[in-house]
Amino acid sequence: MPAAHRSAAAMDDLSVLLPDWCTHLRARNVAPSTIQSYLTVGENLLTWLRAQGMPATASDLGRDHLDVPGHQVGASRLIGGRPPSALWRR
Repeated sequence: MPAAHRSAAAMDDLSVLLPDWCTHLRARNVAPSTIQSYLTVGENLLTWLRAQGMPATASDLGRDHLDVPGHQVGASRLIGGRPPSALWRR
């Protein structure tokens, strides 16, 4: 893979984007507790995406990866008895 392509892929990965988002939030003077809360949700989401075998890059991630229809809550999308959104906030 060409170096330019590897670099672009790395910049698109959520694990790279989360620290950049933290820097952006600090620059906007967002409260430290709010930043920590947002990052916790982001890190938990990233962990869940990887565990589900879903994409962890911004360009490949779509609404269909994150949207859990009502009929699926309580089915295979539960994690430890909780829907993904509840897990992300822990």
